[in-house]
Amino acid sequence: MKTELLEGKSKEEVSDIWMSYHADKKGVLASTIDVNDSIKVIDRAETRPFYIQPVFREGGHFMLVSQYQDPCHFLLAYLEDYKMDPNRAQPLLTFSVFTDLKESHDISFLRCDVVNNGIEEKEAGMIMNNMIDSYCAEEEFAKLKAFNDSPEKFDFDDFISSSKQKWEVNVD
Repeated sequence: MKTELLEGKSKEEVSDIWMSYHADKKGVLASTIDVNDSIKVIDRAETRPFYIQPVFREGGHFMLVSQYQDPCHFLLAYLEDYKMDPNRAQPLLTFSVFTDLKESHDISFLRCDVVNNGIEEKEAGMIMNNMIDSYCAEEEFAKLKAFNDSPEKFDFDDFISSSKQKWEVNVD
């Protein structure tokens, strides 16, 4: 983004420009995020870069693994592909947290790119939001922390159950 073109623009104008720019792009989702939350996400992801994210569909679910890559990117691939060969697992979607305007406009941006037809745009938005919540909300972060720091204490069944409840609320 050419930030110099945004000088003199309000936070709302900058947000509108970001959202309008991405509105008609196929396979691309955009959003804004509170500056403090964006900083928290990046700070926490730097020390705990991995997590899983279930995608629920009729009759069950499949798992994605998320890996954070500095400076601000999350790559999500099929967990099974990652288990077979982490170096060859192809991302289904990526999203990035941009904090370039945190000082000048008190705003941060999210951009999600669907890079594989295995994920629908609506699902991608839910996945991105769930990942952000996992790093921001204290109760969710406790699960993410356990996953990275003490995998033996990570309650997979509870995680799937609570994730399914959230997913069903957001699908409607």
